[in-house]
Amino acid sequence: MIAMMLTMSMLAAAFAGCLGGDEEDDTPDWSISMASDVSADFVESAWDPIIPNLNAGDMCDAIISAMTKTDEREQAVDFTRAYYTSSQAVIGGSGAASISAVADLNADGTTIGVQSGTTSDLYAQANLGAATISAYEDFPSVIAALNNGDVHYAMGDAPVLALEGTLMVTFSDENFGMAVQGDSSGELLGALNMAIGAMVDSGEYDIIFAANFDDPNTLADDTDADTATAYPTPTEGSDLTAVLESGSLRLCTDPFYPPFESYAEDGSVVGFDA
Repeated sequence: MIAMMLTMSMLAAAFAGCLGGDEEDDTPDWSISMASDVSADFVESAWDPIIPNLNAGDMCDAIISAMTKTDEREQAVDFTRAYYTSSQAVIGGSGAASISAVADLNADGTTIGVQSGTTSDLYAQANLGAATISAYEDFPSVIAALNNGDVHYAMGDAPVLALEGTLMVTFSDENFGMAVQGDSSGELLGALNMAIGAMVDSGEYDIIFAANFDDPNTLADDTDADTATAYPTPTEGSDLTAVLESGSLRLCTDPFYPPFESYAEDGSVVGFDA
């Protein structure tokens, strides 16, 4: 629902002339051939190569895939303002000992399943060195390992794990953001930030959140001086111009991560991010 509302907001701004710049600006020597509609088109990507796939430029224009904003990732991509604030959590398999804090997992003989390359993986490797960390290519494989008894615990984002079992502990609040290429013009980033802001300010975000989650909305406002406060003017050959002219915002996603993104029976991508 987030992606759909973003494209609607971007298109409305374009038709209203918000993307056209100040009236006092010089008239550019080219004119944008804007499509009559902009759709959010999801492109499946495995998690580990999702950032390289974005930066290669051929697969997608942005990533929306429950991706936590981290300093390491920001060396390769530019993130929008947060569109979801999450926390990490732990669930246990059959017969797993109860825990009262994530540090209780840092023990010899404890096995923890995580999805490779996620912040859960990074946290476990950095803080739970006494345990055995088993990293799997995708989230369904983590849950399969837990159910098969291959690991004692699974670690991941709280809303995702809550669909698979009872949360034992939660920790480490994190912000999800959309990602665009780090060496881009910044125009698409600005348009996406303005669209997210418009959803939040109008109350539409609260409606979308309530339709997907039972917990209170704790979205953090992580905007700063660099966050766009006006819709950017599209320039010739820019990432924003490419989206507006093609009528397609191509979004890389790892669609096996409900409730954020997953496949419906008809093959469409559904969930909070969609």
